[in-house]
Parts: sequence; C-alpha cells; structure tokens
Amino acid sequence: YIAHVWPEFNWQLAYNDFLEEYSRYCKVELLEPSKALEMVARCVVETGTATFYQALARSTNEPVMRDLATLIANDEVNHYKHFFRYFRRLRQKEGLSRRHIFGALRRRTFEMKTEDSACALRHVFKFREPEHANDSLRLKTISAMMNTTVRTNLRADMTIKMMMRPLDLPPVLQTLVAYPVTQIMNRVFLR
Repeated sequence: YIAHVWPEFNWQLAYNDFLEEYSRYCKVELLEPSKALEMVARCVVETGTATFYQALARSTNEPVMRDLATLIANDEVNHYKHFFRYFRRLRQKEGLSRRHIFGALRRRTFEMKTEDSACALRHVFKFREPEHANDSLRLKTISAMMNTTVRTNLRADMTIKMMMRPLDLPPVLQTLVAYPVTQIMNRVFLR
C-alpha cells in the first residue's frame, strides 16, 4: 500500500531502520513477573493497537486505507482474544488476585505511549524529511495531530470493555469502576 500511494518513500529501508531500533526495546527484563501477568500486558498492547487502527479507519475517507486499518484492528482484537484465553488458563494456576491483575493493567497502560509512536515517526522523518529527523518540536507537533485523530475517532466503550475484562468483575462493580478506568484511558490514549 505504501509503495503504491507513496512511491517516493523507501518503506523497506525505513522499516528495517525502525526495526533495528525498536527491537532494543523488547527485552526479557521488561516482561511481567509471571506468565499470566504478561498475558494481561499483551491484552493491553492489543487493546491499544486495535483502538489506534479503529480510530485510523474511522478517520479516513480513502477506501483502501480504511479497509486495511479495519482489517488490522480486527486482527489485533483476535490477538487480544488469543492472549486472554491463555491468561484465563494461567490465572488460576498462579492464584492471581485482582490487585495483581490491576497492577499489570496499570503498568502496561502507562507504558504504552512512551516510545512506540515516537520511534516510528523518527524513522519516517529520517527517510522522508531528513532535515526534521532530530527536530523534537516537529515530532511533538505530528504526535499531537495523531493524538487528535485518535481522540476524535475513538470508541471508548470497546476499549474500556477490553481493558477491564481480565479483572473479571461482577457487573455492578464493573459499572462503578468504568468511570475511573475511563479517566485513566483518557490520560493515556488522549494526552
């Protein structure tokens, strides 16, 4: 798709460069302390990615981009379901309390926006606008535009449901917790 709509951009070279940097962020010591908690963390990542691509799909009138973003979002939801199934199996074995699960949800939620999009944008700039490759103000401006796109097109109900599901709360308690979870989500996804 990129090669077709943006032929002057060397996608493969930019992607390889991005991957070289990004792979350094993927360290074993950054995993959660148990398998079940790491599955919770994976659920958070998939929730964030699905949310981003659903917002992207709703933000564009370009049919191919909309379809691609929708397919990716659906794929991310399926990844979430995969990790959630493993989480449910492992949760009982590890004897995890909701406090432990909430801790993993909170930790990974606050880590989500720290570096991923900035890393990707740096590599787009490096190959598309080399003169802006180290321009932190330009990076912040583009990030703000991306956040506005997500905020404007976000479906918070789905995101909150996915985030809260590992807690396995009774319906009454889930209703009470939905507001503070929404506030946390707004701080992370919409800042």
